[in-house]
Amino acid sequence: MRREELIESVADNFPNIPKFEISLIINHFLEVIKRSLVEKKNIELRGFGTFSVKLRAPKKARNPKTGDEVMMDERLVPHFKPGTLLRKMVNEGEYFKITKNKKSKRASEKD
Repeated sequence: MRREELIESVADNFPNIPKFEISLIINHFLEVIKRSLVEKKNIELRGFGTFSVKLRAPKKARNPKTGDEVMMDERLVPHFKPGTLLRKMVNEGEYFKITKNKKSKRASEKD
């Protein structure tokens, strides 16, 4: 899904809000995530996942054109760790909204 498709999907659920405003909100949301990662802060979205920055150790790599071995420096990379519920949805291939009723229903199913 591209950004335009995301904006369209959100706009379909909120017909009273102009697409331009939805676009501004989504763009600002993404900018907050990027800025936080640049500042090496974690972003935890419960029920979805956590964005963080990890330090990648130096390693040997190969130049694909020449085949020469090169040493890559250590570097910071963005990382996303999906939350338990998101992982479960993806693995089961089933989408469900996370609501209080859904959580309490799931708790009663375990009994």
